[in-house]
Amino acid sequence: MKGTIPVSLGQLSSLVALDLKNNQWEGIITEAHFSNLTSLKELSIILTYSNITLYFDIRSDWIPPFKLRYLNLKSCQVGPEFPNWLRNQNQLVYVAAWHAKISGPIPSWFWKLNLFLDVLDFSHNQMTGTAPSTIRFSAQAIVLMNSNRFTGPLPVLSSNVSSFHLDNNFFSGPIPEDIGEQMPMLTDVDLSFNSLNVSIPLSMGKLGSLLTLVLSNNILTGKIPDFWNHIPDVYVIDMSNNSLSGQIPSSLGSPSASLKFLTLSYNHLSGEIPSTLKDCTNINTLNLGGNKLSDETPAWLGERIPSLLILSLRSNMFYGKIPSNICNLLSLHLLDLAHNNLSGSIPSCVGNLSGMASDLHSRRYEGHLLVATKGREYMYESTLYLVNSVDLSANSLSGELPDLTNLSRLGILNLSMNHLTGKIPESIRSLQRLETIGIWISHPCVKL
Repeated sequence: MKGTIPVSLGQLSSLVALDLKNNQWEGIITEAHFSNLTSLKELSIILTYSNITLYFDIRSDWIPPFKLRYLNLKSCQVGPEFPNWLRNQNQLVYVAAWHAKISGPIPSWFWKLNLFLDVLDFSHNQMTGTAPSTIRFSAQAIVLMNSNRFTGPLPVLSSNVSSFHLDNNFFSGPIPEDIGEQMPMLTDVDLSFNSLNVSIPLSMGKLGSLLTLVLSNNILTGKIPDFWNHIPDVYVIDMSNNSLSGQIPSSLGSPSASLKFLTLSYNHLSGEIPSTLKDCTNINTLNLGGNKLSDETPAWLGERIPSLLILSLRSNMFYGKIPSNICNLLSLHLLDLAHNNLSGSIPSCVGNLSGMASDLHSRRYEGHLLVATKGREYMYESTLYLVNSVDLSANSLSGELPDLTNLSRLGILNLSMNHLTGKIPESIRSLQRLETIGIWISHPCVKL
């Protein structure tokens, strides 16, 4: 549906639920749209696209004739100020104003409404100030306050909260030492893109129901805690872009059946890849790039983890040959071993990585990854599943270039800064999806 929302809806005095979501509304909403909705308990207006075309223009002194329990407003402009007409809505259990262009602090009167919430979603606004911890939540509650401008220390909320998303803000200081005791029901935690520092608290090991933990892009230091044997069902662990040091703990292999995404890139980790990870046979993404790991490329990667879609070990100190059984990773579509100390020849079977030849018809989540292409690094997130890349550059690889013509969807090929010899095969011109190519070779190049 398109066009404006008729003002006459405001005369439906018996209306209990007004659900206008997933349409393409435009125009202005005023208090006249709600003037006689005395029975209204649920209000939902969500646009189907991100461009805001629907605007709330409601007087600050207006008092609604209803008492809502459910409010869900997304991709329509409610701000710039926090909606003052909520000040008498003390029966709310679900509050969402997502991408609503609300700026400034949340007023104190909102926290004093004595609400008992299932969902609090103020994500993707420009809200400022600190986030108080006084609000009450029901069991398995969801808190989404990500992508704002909140500052101050990280709040500890009700022990009933299960989903806790405060990423992309300006929270600073340490993660509270007792977060595992104070919020023991947590299943999904995303605190990324803040300024959290000090070490990861050991109390997080008490989050026995944890499924996803994202702490990336902070300034966390110290070692990765060795408590993963107490968190058996976690499937996303992302601690990238911090200052973590020490070895990767062996207990990271304990969630052997559940772990699918392990991202520890761009820290100061050293030592070897723990062999316990070979029991995590369902890993889709393994990203350990940008550390100080020193090891041979583990042969068990190709033997034990056939589900791998993405393998990035770039910018470490891996040495020795590339094991030929890496070609058993038939689903692999992104292989990045660049900037290491690898030697020997490139296994000829690399040309049989069928994951770089198959068409994908549906989106899939694979996390996020920095991919080097066209002389720069680009962050891929929602479109990462479309990237097909082989980057073995800046090693000491020798021998001839293997036949890669079966990799029909290959888009990025970088074998530069090695010691390859021979000719570039003419058949490489059949890779019609190839966007960037980097090959330094001692023989004249064919015309591509």
